[in-house]
Amino acid sequence: AYLDEINTSSCMGLFKEIIIDRTIDGEAILDNVFIIAACNPLRGDSTIHLQNVKNVWVKPSYYVRELHPTIDYLKWDYGALNDVQEVEYITAKMNDCTKDQPEAFTSGQLTYFIVESQNRMRQYANKMLANKGVHVLEAMKCSRSCVSQRDIQRVFDFYKWLFGTYKAFQRYTTTEEQQIRALLVSLGLVYYLRLQELDRESYAEFLDIQCRDLLVRCNFTTAFNDELEWYIERMNLPPGIAKTRALKENIFANIACCQTHTPLIIIGEPGTSKTLSFNLVSSTFKGKSSKNEELKNTVAFHALQPFFYQCSKHTNSVEVENIFKQAIKRQRVFASSNVPTFCVVFMDEAGLPEERHESLKVLHYHLDKREVSFVAITNHALDAAKTNRAISLYRPETSTEDLKILAKDLLRTSTAMTMKSDIINKFCSSFSAMMEDPKYQNFYGQRDFMHFISYIRGKRGAGFLTEDIVLQALERNFNGHENFSEVFDYFLKVVG
Repeated sequence: AYLDEINTSSCMGLFKEIIIDRTIDGEAILDNVFIIAACNPLRGDSTIHLQNVKNVWVKPSYYVRELHPTIDYLKWDYGALNDVQEVEYITAKMNDCTKDQPEAFTSGQLTYFIVESQNRMRQYANKMLANKGVHVLEAMKCSRSCVSQRDIQRVFDFYKWLFGTYKAFQRYTTTEEQQIRALLVSLGLVYYLRLQELDRESYAEFLDIQCRDLLVRCNFTTAFNDELEWYIERMNLPPGIAKTRALKENIFANIACCQTHTPLIIIGEPGTSKTLSFNLVSSTFKGKSSKNEELKNTVAFHALQPFFYQCSKHTNSVEVENIFKQAIKRQRVFASSNVPTFCVVFMDEAGLPEERHESLKVLHYHLDKREVSFVAITNHALDAAKTNRAISLYRPETSTEDLKILAKDLLRTSTAMTMKSDIINKFCSSFSAMMEDPKYQNFYGQRDFMHFISYIRGKRGAGFLTEDIVLQALERNFNGHENFSEVFDYFLKVVG
């Protein structure tokens, strides 16, 4: 019997009875039952960490309890891979993954890419946690475990899938270019997407510099952007949906993770295309019924059948388990009938259930088994035990450029709208400037701004933009704050 994460449970006394006394409720356990248990390291007061660290892509700790003294006496500290062991592990995985392919790069190059990516994630996490007020020594300990062997395995999982799609659609001229692009895009999915904006720029710059020594003249930025564009062009986008950077990244991550059964957690504020992207992907990938000819290739792309679950503060483990049972049951039917369809559990507002109730602990088993695909969206990072089992896509604040794309695309759906681009740009800049003020950051969101633009579109028609129209739009969409007069001033100067 294998008991996992025993010190995250609320019934430590029962585990002591099972492991030490070898009884359950007083009844002896049979002699032929061998018990192995695993626990997580205790790192200070993890409850304080969870309360103090917000708006981050990784949490410094998770809920753990002290082991019973008799169990603690038997504990064996397995530790973690050191630098040399990690290099050996990555090299062995790389050799196994590419053994049937021509060699486009030396093993040392590929190993260095992944090893350095692991190290850089730890550096970025350490810096972020230290900036959030976590003690320096504690931040160093916690940042060490922000990446693991699971991340290394995901790189190779994505590499195999991407290389297969390149071959299926004869994308790119040589096998060498297909290999290098597959590797770079895999690194982007596993490491790049989890970072905040400045760290993304730093990581992309590092990869671009390293790519100068490769046989194929293709850097990370080019390879990753090409992939985003290839998939967004094959989506069924309704009128008024803008092709922003956020939407492209969300869509690509959803596709890659659903097609490889890799769990995905998207972290971001409301209005950052989290739900929209999943709905677009699930409605586009219909197997032989897909509108796009390339997506009808069911060898490269399976159809997706979503199973939705809306979380709340009262979510319990039974409800979560039931939605997985439904999806797994349907997946097994598809598999037995050779139907090329993947079932996907979509969990909305995954950050709402209170962690002390342990309602989402049931996820750990299913995220490890990966019998069905899984996508969760949340406004803040989940605990380390869950994020370590999934790809994390951290959605930074919407840039001014993305706001401009959203606003212009929204106005483009109205034939009567002739608003000048410079006015739209000024509105976007004004909103971005306003949202830098802390007193507005948790009060307004991107949706308020988009409804503001929509209201102006409907009221203005073919006439002139006046102060009255702007005031009406602001009162309808930005009212309620005690400093509303300041909000009005931010936007009024645009009209002149």
